[in-house]
Amino acid sequence: MTNNTLIKITGKAQSLAKIFSLALVLLISVTNTAQSQCTFFSAWGSGTASTVAGTTVTITTCAFAGEYSTVSGIVAGTTYRFNSSVTTDWITVRSGSVSGPVVSFAVQGTNWTATVSGTYYFHYSSNSSCGTQSACRTGSITTIGVTPSGCSYTSAWGSGTAPTVVNTTNTITTCAFAGEYSTVSGVVAGNTYRFNSSVATDWITVRHTTVSGTVVSFAVQGTNWVAPVSGTYYFHYSTNSSCGTSSSCRTGSITLVGIASLVYNNTNGTFTTCSGSFFDQGGSGGNYFNSQTIVQTFTSNTPGQCIRVTFSSFNLENGWDFLQVYNGTSVAAPLLGTYTGSTLPPTLTSTTG
Repeated sequence: MTNNTLIKITGKAQSLAKIFSLALVLLISVTNTAQSQCTFFSAWGSGTASTVAGTTVTITTCAFAGEYSTVSGIVAGTTYRFNSSVTTDWITVRSGSVSGPVVSFAVQGTNWTATVSGTYYFHYSSNSSCGTQSACRTGSITTIGVTPSGCSYTSAWGSGTAPTVVNTTNTITTCAFAGEYSTVSGVVAGNTYRFNSSVATDWITVRHTTVSGTVVSFAVQGTNWVAPVSGTYYFHYSTNSSCGTSSSCRTGSITLVGIASLVYNNTNGTFTTCSGSFFDQGGSGGNYFNSQTIVQTFTSNTPGQCIRVTFSSFNLENGWDFLQVYNGTSVAAPLLGTYTGSTLPPTLTSTTG
């Protein structure tokens, strides 16, 4: 039986001035706490990413830590590096909107791969704790590598489901040929996987959504890759990087290398996860919204293990806005507690399923 904890946020805010800085870290067993990504709302600098690998485009020459820059022209599957002239800066990369999903949160100069095409937002911090600083820094973006072309075949052999336990390997087929593909369902966005072939020199093209869909990885077998979306993936076997074929058996398997430390901005839904950070609708640094009632259910993706919720910051309008935590899968489950004001709630652990 999987144990679940349901998180319910009931908001009755009457003013936009009220700040809600709730963060939850969901831990299973001995899982490291995810660091808090940063969100700022003061814009400085904009530009367009290059489509040529090895090219750097300057976005601004005087952004402050505590501001963000906007970059358009980002292409899904392409690898980039956002640079700051202050070498100790940390950069939060968000897609879609200024407080959108976090793609990367790391010291400047770290490579990351775009999960979707479009406009991205780069938030400058002086450290990993979202420090600010009123001193100029130059921000630039380097295109590291363009989306790989990969290989695509139409002959299917083998299917299975991705593992849900870290360091577990599921065999998909024991006799696929190079020039065929295997289908794997149950892949989870943000998780790190490795698709393996028993032929050590094989190259694997990983595609998602359809057999000829977007290329996620094109590399020698055994290379780690991160799933950009949840769903079904297709693994095309080649004898080399030139899409060579071979009519000899190879075993294909998929390994779950790591569980994503995901960020859950406060929206209704049910989420299966082992770790992550929970924020209100404003993200890690913005206002929560007026007149909201949000219900989220978190369940462990390891059957039989509990969800533990740890608070790192908390600030609701005292007596008006409330956090309610239930020990189960609905609001009919036992209530673990109701919290308001700015006092951190205690660590909470589920005990029922």
